[in-house]
Amino acid sequence: MLTGELAVETGDSVRFHYTVENTGEEAVELTFRDGGHADCAVFDGEEEVWRWSAGRMFTQAIGHETLAPGDTSEFGFEWDAPAPGEYTARAELRAQEEACECETTFSVE
Repeated sequence: MLTGELAVETGDSVRFHYTVENTGEEAVELTFRDGGHADCAVFDGEEEVWRWSAGRMFTQAIGHETLAPGDTSEFGFEWDAPAPGEYTARAELRAQEEACECETTFSVE
């Protein structure tokens, strides 16, 4: 079983730290279709205002990762020059067989 946690640091830019942990009792095999193993999006209400993967290109190779019980995988994303406001960030693991999403709210002053 995978669980995710999303931490946010605000300043001149917004930094997101997404951690995926195997909280189960057995190893989890993950398969990724490309080099973009995780993604993060920011919403103002229902409107998506930023997505880390937008406009990026990823290697087109299938990749595999095994998370043993208690192991974590960490991902970082950065949003430059956000407008002030209240937002919701949503991070997701992009593995084929395992879903893991989490979200948090934050403010930009």
